[in-house]
Amino acid sequence: MLIGRERQLGQLDALLSEARLGKGRALVLRGSAGIGKTVLLDHAVQQASGFQVLHYTAVESEAELPFACLHALLGPLLVRLSEIPETQAHALRAALALKSMASTNRLAVYAGALSLFGVAAEGAPLLVVVDDAHWLDRPSAEALTFAARPARAASTWCSTSMAAATAISPPASAFWITCSIA
Repeated sequence: MLIGRERQLGQLDALLSEARLGKGRALVLRGSAGIGKTVLLDHAVQQASGFQVLHYTAVESEAELPFACLHALLGPLLVRLSEIPETQAHALRAALALKSMASTNRLAVYAGALSLFGVAAEGAPLLVVVDDAHWLDRPSAEALTFAARPARAASTWCSTSMAAATAISPPASAFWITCSIA
């Protein structure tokens, strides 16, 4: 039970309701350590009935491993790689160390992540949750920013930490909700 967080709970519930109607949004929860951001994200996950939920908690030990977060988030979706353009699937396989390749085209990786999230969101709303985003590896942060930018229909994005607001800065054209927790 969360006490004194009615406004934030209402924003999370509204975000999920809109996603159920096909309106994708992104959310960044910012606040000091220990103030309850993770509890709010847990609330969102618990309220996400009917959603496919992809959840990752970033850790310091993986902050320097390129695409560590993306690898964890996309793991359940990799069986659907054949449903996205081959160039993107190929780039994702290389970035996620599933296939050997001399170089990786980051734009193709980012577009592949966006396409794979889009494929996943076709059947049911998709909730992507990243906790402790200040520990995200840079390539994953860039890929998630790229994927969240169009505010894909029927999908929702949540991440926490003050650093997420800096590393994953919302573009003016996207629909972002920011909850600052005091």
